[in-house]
Amino acid sequence: MRILIALTTVALLGTAPVQAQDEDTRSGSAVVADFAQCVVRGDRGSASALLETMPGSNAEKAIDFRIKKRFDRCLALPDTARLSPVLTRGAIATILYRETSGGRAPAGITSQGYGAAWISGPEAPTGAALAPYAFATCIASANPQAAHDLTISTAGSGEERTAVQALSGSFPACFPKGGQLTLNRITIRALTAEALYHLVRAR
Repeated sequence: MRILIALTTVALLGTAPVQAQDEDTRSGSAVVADFAQCVVRGDRGSASALLETMPGSNAEKAIDFRIKKRFDRCLALPDTARLSPVLTRGAIATILYRETSGGRAPAGITSQGYGAAWISGPEAPTGAALAPYAFATCIASANPQAAHDLTISTAGSGEERTAVQALSGSFPACFPKGGQLTLNRITIRALTAEALYHLVRAR
């Protein structure tokens, strides 16, 4: 487990030259953010509904497919199927969280009593699709300020790197027991944004 955590941390913080990696992160994140903004403006109900589905479920797949089919004109990719549900969910959650955060980190949030049983921390029995969300919920509740800073930061920025570094202190305690996660900076950003969105709404 420790090796996996170490490798994950290296992947998140980056081993490629920082400038090149950050340019790629900004470019990729901008494409996803533009798509999510288009979806939220055009069909806020479906955008919110996607975040209420269980990751990997048929309900998620149905709404994700409907959104991508309806708003494919908004995505600067030749095939909308290339955009994973994790990134779609994260980008939508980022927009909705920023609208309601007031620019301040939330206080008094905890994964205890969180309404969605499929995101309840590292002790929960989760499948491959759910483990990353449990992990993100755990690190966001452990360090709300860093989770907030990551979610409002510009992708590929120094602020983003600082926030991920701050969150990394919770990685060992939040790593799912007996599990394996493969994450990068873009996915940890998306997962953390959705976790923070749900945690704030569950207060």
